[in-house]
Amino acid sequence: MDPDRDGVRRTPGGVTRGGTPGALARRRPAVDRVFGPGQRLLSRLGLVQKFALVLVILAVPLSVISFGYLTGAAADHAFTERELAGTSVLGAAVRLSMVVAESPWAPVDTDELDAARAAFDAAVEAEDLPRSAEAWQDVDRRLADLAGPTDSTDTAAATAAVESLRRLLITVGDESNLTLDPELDSYYLMDAAQYRYPALIAVAAESDHRDATLRALGASVDERWDIELDLARLLAAELASLAQGQTTVAMRTQDAVVAANATARAADARRRADAINAAVANSSAIELGVQDGPANLSGIRTAALDAMPAPDELEADWRASLVELRRLLDVRLGEMD
Repeated sequence: MDPDRDGVRRTPGGVTRGGTPGALARRRPAVDRVFGPGQRLLSRLGLVQKFALVLVILAVPLSVISFGYLTGAAADHAFTERELAGTSVLGAAVRLSMVVAESPWAPVDTDELDAARAAFDAAVEAEDLPRSAEAWQDVDRRLADLAGPTDSTDTAAATAAVESLRRLLITVGDESNLTLDPELDSYYLMDAAQYRYPALIAVAAESDHRDATLRALGASVDERWDIELDLARLLAAELASLAQGQTTVAMRTQDAVVAANATARAADARRRADAINAAVANSSAIELGVQDGPANLSGIRTAALDAMPAPDELEADWRASLVELRRLLDVRLGEMD
């Protein structure tokens, strides 16, 4: 009897399994159907041809992987080079920031301001960073207002210039990839250079001016502290943040020099913050009526006033942190080459 369509031979006495070759092929395992053509092809090739075929097959994924790796490496290299450009611009901004930070409290030296601005503009031009029109125009407008001895109106304009320049430094960090730095040690050096020191210097300049004026008037320690209290709180908070960041730098960096310097900066910032906070806590307790002032209250306040950093001290640390940031980025670039 002829086989049915499913390849099974049927007889009057029952069903006999079997079938045509096509039907048997359809019942082969799926693996044989998938790999069978390849096996037949290899069986027809010589040894050299087989090796050549294997090499061709392996070359395709290896080429894709290599292309992806090289593309990623090139992107990382360009990313870090852009960060280095950002550190150059921030370095040129230090002097300008110092001049502007002092401007609300003292007559502006227009020659020094112009020179600092020219150096900053030259660094931006040399590093070919994009300029955010809004941020730069705002700084241009604010700096143009800084001229002559300060009065109340000039002080307000100068304070606006300080804030405008701080915002511009953040923009520089964003446009140069510094804000996105992927390593903890260089990230917290960036944080110090881009955020902490500009903020500290702005507050320290005002505090320094206040205290110098009070000293000239013969104010007592308690009088000086009462007037400085609001700025002291701001300084203590910024110093504590700086200390935490520098501690992270010291713990995570592989560079012994950077670690030692970051440890020293962290210890100094923490010492200053602790001294200021001790006096702030006493003042708060006295204001709330929780306690009377301790016998050594004047000593605590004197220590706090002495711990408040001067702008030039912060400037030196700011420059040092930028040098160390560049050092880490240079090492990273060297490892990529």
